[in-house]
Amino acid sequence: MSVRSRSYPLLALSCVLGVGVLAAQEPEPPKPASRTTRQIEGWTVRVDNRLLAYYAQPAEQWSEALPVGNGPLGAMVFGGITPATTDHQPKSRELIRDPHFRTGFRLIEPKPGQRVVYGRLAGSAGDAGPAWDLDQWSSRFPLVAETPVVPQPGVRRWANAAKVVTWGAAGTAEADLSLAVNATVEYGKRARKSGGEPWVHLPG
Repeated sequence: MSVRSRSYPLLALSCVLGVGVLAAQEPEPPKPASRTTRQIEGWTVRVDNRLLAYYAQPAEQWSEALPVGNGPLGAMVFGGITPATTDHQPKSRELIRDPHFRTGFRLIEPKPGQRVVYGRLAGSAGDAGPAWDLDQWSSRFPLVAETPVVPQPGVRRWANAAKVVTWGAAGTAEADLSLAVNATVEYGKRARKSGGEPWVHLPG
């Protein structure tokens, strides 16, 4: 009985000490960040003890933006939020003006390497100025600026003895453009002389 009675105080003391150790190891709650407001070059900046800065307005000039980067690659952060828009349709931009040749062509004289405009083949777009040149370098039979032949609705054709230019609207068998050169006429019923005689050009 004496042994058992002596164990109770020791057990109680160990429990008290254990609780005390656990209580001593419990972390303290974090302290709220202290924030201060500063004026930096006309800017209202709020700074806290976590090394975070809050700017009251986005940058307006390049010198006011914040630099970021890793040396080889960098950027300037201006901040701000772009206003939301309800127009989510993809925007398209025409990279080639008049891709279907509706404005016709500027006629270029057959002088290699030179751009000398001498006329126009009118397209179907009315008085709109042509977006394309029709070069005829080294040709002995340049086209004449004249009213085109209309073999069928939506088709225009300009031709002479040595070349034919045919334009067709969308949906026609002739769409969009075909260019043809009659080498027999251009070279006088003989073969082109290789090496010294230039090729006849008819590019747009």
